[in-house]
Amino acid sequence: MLSEFLSSLCHVTSFILQEQDYILARVEVKGSAYIAEAAARVDDPTSSRIWPPAAGTMRPALDRKESGRRLLLYKDTGGRLLTEKLGAGALSEDEAKSVTAALAGTLRNLHTRGFFMGYIGPENVYLQPDGTPLILAGARGIPSSPFSAPEVLSSAPVDPRSDIFALGTLMFRLVSGSDDREMQLEAWQKLSTQFTDLMERMVDENPSRRHANLASLIQDLTRSSQPAPPAFRSPARRKAPAPVETVEQRGTERRGTRRRWLPIAAVAGLGLVAALFVLFTPSPGTPSDQGSAVDSLPAPPGDSLPSEDPSLAPDSEDGTPFADPSQTIVWISNCSGISGAASDFRTGPARDFPVVYPSTGSGTRRSTVFLLRRDDFSLPLTSQFHWRSAVALLASDSTLPATPVDMTILLGRDLSYPGLDRGALSADTTAPAETVFVDVVNQGLQYTLEGSGPATWVAEALEGRRVSLAETRYIIHVVDVRDGDRIPNEETGLPAVLDSTVFLYRSDEGALPEMEGVLRSYFQAIPDEISGPPQGVPIPDIWVVLGHQEGDSE
Repeated sequence: MLSEFLSSLCHVTSFILQEQDYILARVEVKGSAYIAEAAARVDDPTSSRIWPPAAGTMRPALDRKESGRRLLLYKDTGGRLLTEKLGAGALSEDEAKSVTAALAGTLRNLHTRGFFMGYIGPENVYLQPDGTPLILAGARGIPSSPFSAPEVLSSAPVDPRSDIFALGTLMFRLVSGSDDREMQLEAWQKLSTQFTDLMERMVDENPSRRHANLASLIQDLTRSSQPAPPAFRSPARRKAPAPVETVEQRGTERRGTRRRWLPIAAVAGLGLVAALFVLFTPSPGTPSDQGSAVDSLPAPPGDSLPSEDPSLAPDSEDGTPFADPSQTIVWISNCSGISGAASDFRTGPARDFPVVYPSTGSGTRRSTVFLLRRDDFSLPLTSQFHWRSAVALLASDSTLPATPVDMTILLGRDLSYPGLDRGALSADTTAPAETVFVDVVNQGLQYTLEGSGPATWVAEALEGRRVSLAETRYIIHVVDVRDGDRIPNEETGLPAVLDSTVFLYRSDEGALPEMEGVLRSYFQAIPDEISGPPQGVPIPDIWVVLGHQEGDSE
């Protein structure tokens, strides 16, 4: 039994939580006090993940595996677990919001390193003697309970909004002081409308209706106690901020004249599907067990400051509407070799954008590339839907041009030999043609093709080639090549090695699925079945790959 395993290694002074495959206890080892975790889920990927170093976490002093069981010991510094504090009674609304805001800050630190929890309970949190909460970097994993984000019960957590759900259920447990449903119902009726509105948004069944990111959540949690920091404004936008949308504003008809019961109790049996923007993120350097492109393709961890202006930007001179920041998905890859460059870009030029995915590579790319994905081949770059967003992001560096891109090719390990079906693409240079802009990324392949890096070889095979799609002649122009050959790719920062080559493009652009089919037949090593962009992966509208410019400090 797990309790016998724990007792054989430590002197147990008290049990805090006992489950069939998990125990949390206070123990003594050689006269020193520890918090102990014992787990029998060593092979469970959610309980055996490697935690990155991050401020606000409490790392074990000992991590020992034995006979399919795992023991972790945390040095007890005189504090107590949050679940022990709840034994003395519920927290006030302000106390619960303060603890939740502090934990949200820690989760932001974890998210920027590609780590998501999916569940956080009072047993996960250690309160230091001064009251500062720390998250145990341990083996709790994701229990099958209504307090876990519904979309992560069938898969690993990979979306920041799953942790927002987890924080919402934790915050409610703090103000109710119990997991008993009757006591929770009684507590719910006594909460302020402001608090229940915030709660309902955090634990909404649909991830797209929760806060877009932790920064937005923290702003709501701290709004009543202290003023929000001054918002960054790029020169391209001068509009007044719009009010934060509340649950009541989104749908007063579902709330009625009396308060609803928090939808926690119903979550467990719903079997909800995964979140809208599921980001498939395996551990860095670890191929997917399934070997499919969808299972192994990540987007970098997402978090950004809230959007300043949710209204549509003015139309262009020819009447074409522009996207506002909330409609633009931004990927940032730090390949400058300067620590924190992606975070600086996110909190500076990208501050107004709520959907930003920063990641950190380890390479030394010499120049920055700013890729703007086109949504309409018939319009110039300055009339594309996300052009106004590009202008705002480029305001910090007027020398950096926006480069158009239509299709991103992420090379997987199926590209194992340099075979080409040269009949698929034409080398004819006389026929008139429109241009398809392509960028090519080697996603961790550690071999060469005919003496070149895989991305370089693919780019040379594509550049200037022509193809007829939907009765239109197109010429392929490769706008950027990222040939990092380390794990993870040092020029993108995406933490995965792809087993299958993936094509990222707007699936509603009719020519591009046909283009994928042609390219798959052209490169003989990869499967020729058209798969389209992986389902659930948000295609970047703007991808900024930061390089080390001359004059940058190390």
